Amino acid sequence: MIALRIFSVALPWALTGSICLAQTQAVALPPEPMEKSVVVIGAGISGLTAAYHLHKAGFKVIVLEAGGRVGGRMGTDVVDGVVIDYGAKYLSSAYATLMPLIEELGLRKDIKEVDHRQGLVLRDGKPRKIDPDSPFSSLLSGLLGPRSWLKFGWYVVQTRRSARRIDAADFYAWWAGLDDETAASWYGRRLGTEIADFVISPMLEGLFFQAADEVSRAIPHIFIAFSGKAGKTLVLTQGIGSLPQALARMVEVRLNTPVQRVESDPDHVRVTSGTEIVTAGWAVLAVPASAAGKIYPQADEFERELMASGYSSTIYIAVAMDPGGPKKNALAGASGLLIPQKEQNDIASIALESAVVPGRVLIGDLVHVYLAKNATNQLIGSPDEEIVKRMMPQVEKYLPGVSQRMRFARVYRWKEAIALMPVGKGGDILQYRQSRSSKHRVWLAGDYTAISSGDGAAESGMWAANQILQRGRP
Repeated sequence: MIALRIFSVALPWALTGSICLAQTQAVALPPEPMEKSVVVIGAGISGLTAAYHLHKAGFKVIVLEAGGRVGGRMGTDVVDGVVIDYGAKYLSSAYATLMPLIEELGLRKDIKEVDHRQGLVLRDGKPRKIDPDSPFSSLLSGLLGPRSWLKFGWYVVQTRRSARRIDAADFYAWWAGLDDETAASWYGRRLGTEIADFVISPMLEGLFFQAADEVSRAIPHIFIAFSGKAGKTLVLTQGIGSLPQALARMVEVRLNTPVQRVESDPDHVRVTSGTEIVTAGWAVLAVPASAAGKIYPQADEFERELMASGYSSTIYIAVAMDPGGPKKNALAGASGLLIPQKEQNDIASIALESAVVPGRVLIGDLVHVYLAKNATNQLIGSPDEEIVKRMMPQVEKYLPGVSQRMRFARVYRWKEAIALMPVGKGGDILQYRQSRSSKHRVWLAGDYTAISSGDGAAESGMWAANQILQRGRP
């Protein structure tokens, strides 16, 4: 089924090397009209997208970043010649915000299409094949029984048909209209527990690290509705971190500059960082919800509702392997394995880089291992060595000999990986966007203010920039 393409290859979401950006210093915007000056707090993809578009429109923009690098959750390491995207990994050719940016920044030459091989979902201890080019694969592999297969196929057709009438301007109103029940409850009641357990659950855990009983039913509905328009899955050959790095080179970014307070007056904003105060016409607050709530005490009820958003957590292990080992294993010929909650021990998903992006790893292979929710909660503060030691025997079940072939293992922890999308979130975002007026000087951006994806985060930055452009032009 076409909808299953979503999670058959799209496992979850800056090079960390040096970048020539201005360091912390006395902050003073030039004597341009106040209405044409903006301070952006946060150099993740949402903040950088906002800054770039405002800069192009002739605004004076400063980006203040608390950390020592740009990109936020779009990060890349290069270890022993191996490119590791340790946050967001994949792009889509259908992304409405990021793809035009990639084109403008001259990064199209670095794009490579992901190999759409069959994916696997574990059921009854056995990997079940899902071939995105074969609608019968989930039936023939035993992932779904005949009744569930027919029921889900009809649901996909109807859902995709209804989405044809939805345009970008109506998206959040449409989301809010679906935002009435958890995914586990709605799909279990309407389509049956088999579909809820072995299609919806692994989709949500694989993409968002969130369980079906804590996510609105609107989220899988939205992804399935637009699966026919999903486009090609892509990677950047130099790492996804090259995108925020390219954006950062176009604007003024000040690293290691934490912000303590954002204040808004009728005609300007004041942003306090250390002993300096930046005064500007507008501010884009593009940091995670928890950080935004601490530094913006003037938030109104709609902003506070969004800034109360929680996040899912995850631990990702990148295991580089030397060549060799048995050719027959559970992942042979597949892009990856998703392990539904009912089947889990400590691992939620495993993928092989060579199967997803052939030729990206020149020697050996790279194994992507994402921990399940319970294991993440238990181990988030544990030493790397302890996490690797506990996980490798379980990885061995699917990739025999991986421990002997392991060249190195890198552990990455994300306490705030992806913004939660519970029932009511779509309505909160819609109310926030509809409640803004000419009196507002501070604009929120980030994945907690949009659909939780890389393109959603970028769209939120674009939206914030457009609101300022509409109000800040003479």
